[in-house]
Amino acid sequence: MNKFFKIFTLLLTVILLVTLCGCSKYDSKANIYFELNELPKTLDAQTAESVSELIAVRNIYEGLTRKNEAGDIVLGVAESYEYKNLTYTFQIKEDAVWSDGTPLTAYDFLFAIKRAVLPETNAPFVYKLYSIKNARAISEGNASINSLGVSVLGDYTIRFQLEYEDENFLHTLSTSVAMPCNEEFFKNSIGKYGLNSEYIISNGSYKLSRWNQENFKIKLSKNDNYIGDFQAKNGAVFLTRNEEETAISLLQNDDVDASFIDCALTKEAENSQLKTHSFENTCWILTISNEIPYNIRKSLAMLCGGEFLNEKMEYGFRIADSLFPSVCLSRESTVKQFTKYDLTAAKKIYMESVKEFEDKKFPTDTYLSYYDNGYFKNSITALVGHWQNHLGAYVNIEETDSLNKILGQLNNQTKVMAIFPIVTPNNDIAEYLKKFNFDYKGQDVSVIQETLLKNYNIVPLAFSNTTIAYGNGIDEITFDTDNGYIDFSFVKKQK
Repeated sequence: MNKFFKIFTLLLTVILLVTLCGCSKYDSKANIYFELNELPKTLDAQTAESVSELIAVRNIYEGLTRKNEAGDIVLGVAESYEYKNLTYTFQIKEDAVWSDGTPLTAYDFLFAIKRAVLPETNAPFVYKLYSIKNARAISEGNASINSLGVSVLGDYTIRFQLEYEDENFLHTLSTSVAMPCNEEFFKNSIGKYGLNSEYIISNGSYKLSRWNQENFKIKLSKNDNYIGDFQAKNGAVFLTRNEEETAISLLQNDDVDASFIDCALTKEAENSQLKTHSFENTCWILTISNEIPYNIRKSLAMLCGGEFLNEKMEYGFRIADSLFPSVCLSRESTVKQFTKYDLTAAKKIYMESVKEFEDKKFPTDTYLSYYDNGYFKNSITALVGHWQNHLGAYVNIEETDSLNKILGQLNNQTKVMAIFPIVTPNNDIAEYLKKFNFDYKGQDVSVIQETLLKNYNIVPLAFSNTTIAYGNGIDEITFDTDNGYIDFSFVKKQK
């Protein structure tokens, strides 16, 4: 019996070891290197806006709620909540602390929400908080901050009084604008909060341990003071930006584990045995100012599309059939196609309308300014050539290297014509429409599109993707088009 017991014990031990090894095929101390497509300017959660900023913010902070790996909204810093009569009351975990050991309390969330709604903060996602009582009035300068419908009931209880039902409120509390902010730490930062590693404390799965601004590199280390349910499965994440080498070459040489790449390079990445994931979140827009008469604008718009343009587009681009890239639309949303390609009708309208010009022809000194990411210029030259060949409209093109400057064309068309991309950093249609100076308010998307496009000052040309590629050393990455794309606490690197 004794001999049998020893043999049985040995076999059981071997089985357990094999099982444990099989369950631990990833390296819990691994460093993950992720190449960004742009440099972040701030990691202040209330003011972060770009994709690179939101990626970092998503991983170094945790809200009252949070998304799990399946994309469901679950509790984060909060351990429970109640909802009754437009009032949410949250109980915060009493053992939650900041990365420097400071206790995390309800006052940190109260201060953060107050900061977000103050007009001087200029928080890009403040509109997400507008269901909170008086939040919108405060952000527009029409009410006192003291009237905000948020209050603390002790160190670990916070209450939100809403003005109206908001089915997205729990989701909003998981996004950047609702992340906590410690008032004392903020004030001691003396205007530098969120601008370097010295002036950032974290409460998420990771903490910011390094931010090298000259030779850019951000290091997100596992936050040992984090007591939540989303412990990091790796040792650290390095966010990098290499201006000398392409993302594809960095991936192919195993210098990084994952990266944003130009969507036109998706096939090249896949041919290199890289995995890819794409989000259609960019719309390339043509703007035409009122210096060009209405019917001329209409005739030009009627020739934006067609097979000739489709043939010139790179992989990852497609002709726009609406104003909205797919990440902004739910599966249930349907948007009627705007002006269809019609060569015959365009010619007729153009020939009748060109007589409005002083010398009875399209001005030869007309310029179209454009921004090119390296993969759209062929489409632009094809479009201008199409106008010239079929309408006799000669348009000169000039490239601009500043996307930020040309974006102003959406609301202040100082240039006669321009082409540039509109990128939405998430799947929030309200955020996308804000770029057009349009307040969404849940209206029908077809009506919105008709309103924005009816005068042919804005013409959607094409959609393109944001693409992330990653090597075989990384297990499947869970992507989410909302609020920073990737939660690195779910990313595992193989041994």
